[in-house]
Amino acid sequence: MPMLPSGRHVGLDPSPLIALLEEAHAPTNVHHLFAIRQWPDLWRWIDVVLLVPAAEADDSPGRQMRADALPPGLVPRTTGFRLDRLQALQADWTDEDRAAFARFLHERAAPAFARHLAKARAVQAALRGHAGGPAQTQSARWEQRGGSGLTRG
Repeated sequence: MPMLPSGRHVGLDPSPLIALLEEAHAPTNVHHLFAIRQWPDLWRWIDVVLLVPAAEADDSPGRQMRADALPPGLVPRTTGFRLDRLQALQADWTDEDRAAFARFLHERAAPAFARHLAKARAVQAALRGHAGGPAQTQSARWEQRGGSGLTRG
């Protein structure tokens, strides 16, 4: 969880991605799961959070994150943005903050993304192994398209 040059603390919360992977058999989730081909495809499932002093978070909705992943005294507060909408979140950030966060994503967050991508591929493989049902249908559609034609939903 980096502290940017401006002093802003930003974090990533993969809870939506974890929920997607855990509920992979749900018909609406199968389509989303098979849309994951490479690590940027995970971005629409990873929330960006601000880490703020606990006293400042009293009036805002919080997030549940591992305490050992947080700097002391800070708690996560939702931004309403996921990584796939990062440019909109960064609209009022300095160039230095944008560059620092980009370094964080590529240098420190990339290993976590790799683990999540491996998990997504394992779940996809497990779903392909079950004959019939929505998983097989969606898998066949994505294989036929070669992963193209992603629709947001």
